[in-house]
Amino acid sequence: AMVFALSLAFLDGWMKLVVGYADGTVRFWDPTSGKELKAVKRENQANRYLPASADGKSLALSATTTR
Repeated sequence: AMVFALSLAFLDGWMKLVVGYADGTVRFWDPTSGKELKAVKRENQANRYLPASADGKSLALSATTTR
């Protein structure tokens, strides 16, 4: 099944791309190599917003329940 990206943010001076997906997964990517660095699964959550701090070192997750 296709899973849609709902939000994204860049961290660490554009060195990491964070993408929130409709299935509740948040994936961290290296935008230069295209390699996945980490994935976190949040059950029954659609990751709608990924606001990053001004210095790019912190990230907040905002989601809606999908049940």
